[in-house]
Amino acid sequence: MVLNWSTDPKLLDKSPATYNNWETANSLISKKTAILQDFTFTNLYGILIRKIDFVRKKKRDRILARFPFLVLTDKMIEELQAKELLLAEATRDYFYRSINKSVLAWRDRINNFFERGAIPLPLYRVAEDMQLRIAVPPLQEHPLSLYTDQIPFTSARGEPFSIPKKISKKLAYLLGVTMGDGNLRKYWIIVVDQSKEHILFINELFEELFGKSGKMIKMGGAWATKLNLLWAVRLFNFLSDQPINKPKYDSLREPLIFKQLEEIFRALYWRGAFDADGSFKNQLVFSSMSKKFCLDFQKYLKEIKIESKHSLTEAGGHVVVIPAKDKGIFAQKIGTSHSKKALDFQKFLKRSYSYHIFQGFKENNLTKDGFFDFSIFPSLQVLGLANFFSKIAHREYSSISSKELKRYRKGHAITIEKILRLLDESSEKALMPFLEENKQTLHFSSSNSAPIKLPLTPSPLLETIMSKLIPTARGASLKEVSDELIFQIEALFRGQVINEKIKSKLLSRFLITFGIYKEVKTNTLDIEVLKKTWEKSIG
Repeated sequence: MVLNWSTDPKLLDKSPATYNNWETANSLISKKTAILQDFTFTNLYGILIRKIDFVRKKKRDRILARFPFLVLTDKMIEELQAKELLLAEATRDYFYRSINKSVLAWRDRINNFFERGAIPLPLYRVAEDMQLRIAVPPLQEHPLSLYTDQIPFTSARGEPFSIPKKISKKLAYLLGVTMGDGNLRKYWIIVVDQSKEHILFINELFEELFGKSGKMIKMGGAWATKLNLLWAVRLFNFLSDQPINKPKYDSLREPLIFKQLEEIFRALYWRGAFDADGSFKNQLVFSSMSKKFCLDFQKYLKEIKIESKHSLTEAGGHVVVIPAKDKGIFAQKIGTSHSKKALDFQKFLKRSYSYHIFQGFKENNLTKDGFFDFSIFPSLQVLGLANFFSKIAHREYSSISSKELKRYRKGHAITIEKILRLLDESSEKALMPFLEENKQTLHFSSSNSAPIKLPLTPSPLLETIMSKLIPTARGASLKEVSDELIFQIEALFRGQVINEKIKSKLLSRFLITFGIYKEVKTNTLDIEVLKKTWEKSIG
């Protein structure tokens, strides 16, 4: 069967399509298609070349100028020249309806390519196919086996560059950076950062991976680098699904390919994204306009045993906050390669920090019949006993004046201390069974807190909720955030959760009085060892 660009199985798109409609690693992985073999791209040709490249829109279009030119060794040229007529004939067939030239015209053009030492990549694809179809002896030197890391190319104008033949740690990091603080244009990869030193570092990575450095530009208080390389853009778009020439936030997600690789590649991808969109000052905070991107990051953090909270900002963006207690795990499993932010992180890591772990209920503060003992709080104010006081309005008590009784019948608050006196005088039930009997209408308050509900007995639900609350001076903060947890907390305490916090000193007092919260102090890490680990991990 004659090989033609329109039916070539190595070209990924079924029909000519514009960028952002191309097949990418995400779409292929979803179809169970293998993208890598031992970290090497199984079809680099299909990543760099697209069917749309062969479509002629105008008569004067220079089709071959659209392709990267593979640099040939002397041995490759010698072997290809020995079958130049066969190659010319197969090339004519391959380019049919794109470039319509005779076999002899193609032979002359191919010889010109040999003289310059490079051929358009589709011609090498044709040469490979010839070996399979007509039993032409295979080339002794093959680019995918000849070169270890990068394959050398030139543009149609002879400008040299290279393309990685496999996914590497540095490429994983760069993809994360670009999805955070970068953009893809048709011919450009653009990365912006406040730090000139970091942009210089990004340029070093571009130079190492693509044999070409980006152009540095000062942009107000920031710096940018612009790598002018169409095929690098295509590689990044293929691996990350980051769109070309359009806003990225609606489509940002963790590339599926990193879930198929060793953990270090995934960690370096997220290191790049955090170096771009994260902050290490005082706390670890990741910011993005993309909710999906933040949720993917949060899911990854959970997999590596790091807690986090996701919330919406006033500007409509999203943040993921990592508690200080997990900064050591973050340093060891993700780290940073941003020279300026690394200094902030090192200062943060040097600070000692303590946090509380809920370990159960304080048995000593429970009554014999299993209630929380509210007699510990004599000044605690109880609201919601109007019906009870209406029932006993005809009685006289030395512990309560008629004036006070009138106020309580109207729903005014009464302290635990006065309830205890009343119960003692009237030989009513003990305090906690009395409160249990009236719990449907009860709310509790203190002099500096709004009324809230308080549970009267321990329960599995309360134990779960208390394990996810951290007592603070002004109330409590949530260790993790979910709609279900917020609903449970607000239903139980009738207090509003705002920005992962409940403002209620009474709630804090309740948690500390009846819950066992063990204080744990974080250990300081060896910063110099960490710095060497971060540097070594990226290769």
